[in-house]
Amino acid sequence: MIVRKKYYLYSNPEKVAEYYAKYKAQRGMSNSKPGFLLKIADELNLSAALMCRFIIEHHLKDKSEPCSKRVLNQLLKDSTKIQDEVLAVEVFLCTLHDPFYGPFSDARRTSVGREFELLLKDSLRSRGIGFVDEASLRKQGYDKTPDIKLEIPAIINGEYVITWIESKASFGDPDSHESYAREQFHSYANRFGPGLVIYWCGFVEELQQPQSQMNVGHSPLNNPSTGSSLITKQQNNASGQFLLADHLPDDIRSMTEFI
Repeated sequence: MIVRKKYYLYSNPEKVAEYYAKYKAQRGMSNSKPGFLLKIADELNLSAALMCRFIIEHHLKDKSEPCSKRVLNQLLKDSTKIQDEVLAVEVFLCTLHDPFYGPFSDARRTSVGREFELLLKDSLRSRGIGFVDEASLRKQGYDKTPDIKLEIPAIINGEYVITWIESKASFGDPDSHESYAREQFHSYANRFGPGLVIYWCGFVEELQQPQSQMNVGHSPLNNPSTGSSLITKQQNNASGQFLLADHLPDDIRSMTEFI
């Protein structure tokens, strides 16, 4: 139930209208059981929580009720605030079972995020790459800090130089990535130089820039036909301030090896 294809193919108004029509038709069936929206999302290979967001938005518009981003987020986080009981149950079940997107996954991600950070640190240590973590940077007086600041820049695939790494135990969808880039990544790049952002659960194709893709080995979202994953420059960042990947690249080396 991960968004594996282009986000705009799923989120354009025509598609959202189709989802809502499917939802309305399914809930109108006499033999419909709780969890039908989860099944619809699964059939479409779409994030269940993201499907809920589309359905809630369409539902509110139908009722001529406010449907701002803030309202949508509140209803996703607390489905008891949804007045329509059937929709409330469907939203609860979808967000409960979505492993990568939505409020329940956010809570799990906080815990899992720490585990991935530890994994990242252990991997860097095993490769002899020195670093300073976020806690140490904050003690030095920095306000906005990445998870990892490399003591000496590292080079990936003999081509891309990075000075910091941000670990995200989440799936990179366009909305969240845009927010992260605006509030975090660009600040890190402006202060510390080029970096690497790892979305451990993968990211949608829009965030890839085909001409800058390169094979970096296995990952949780491997292409089943090639067994490889991709690292890519962020497409909305012409200066190439940071790269995207779904794991720590195998061919990352400290530049001390080249001195």
